[in-house]
Amino acid sequence: MPLLAKPKLKPRRSAWADFRRSALYMVALCCGIAVMLTVVDRGGFPYKLLYSFCIGFFCWLIINGGQYAVVAGLNRIRAAKGQWVDPNSRFPGWGWMTVLMILGMALGPILGTAVANQLTGSGRLDLTTWGSRGSQVTIVVAILASILSLYVFATRERLAR
Repeated sequence: MPLLAKPKLKPRRSAWADFRRSALYMVALCCGIAVMLTVVDRGGFPYKLLYSFCIGFFCWLIINGGQYAVVAGLNRIRAAKGQWVDPNSRFPGWGWMTVLMILGMALGPILGTAVANQLTGSGRLDLTTWGSRGSQVTIVVAILASILSLYVFATRERLAR
């Protein structure tokens, strides 16, 4: 292969198809978390499901939405510089993903809890009281779920190449 030739790429699903697939993964993960928390606390499934979806949605939106936004931005910068752009790229690199993970794990539970509290009309879970058991469990579950999701999607990205 000549030095400057573009490598042949495998055909791949569109970015929107991958984005929708990750949304379905988030829904399944949130349902699993709600069931687990319901079993641990012995009840309250509807509230746990609502809080799980709200928190999971914001974590997912920040991490996955941010990932696609960063990749699009990096591709535009590369194109503007006349560099080759991989149209199948979905992973911005570990530096960017680390920043997005930290933002998602920090802001996702706070935003999700605030929205769920507004929807329920109660302050069942207040993440400003960091010493409470509910806050600690919420943060730990959000961190573990985010790390698991990153591992799954990074592995899928590597296998797709």
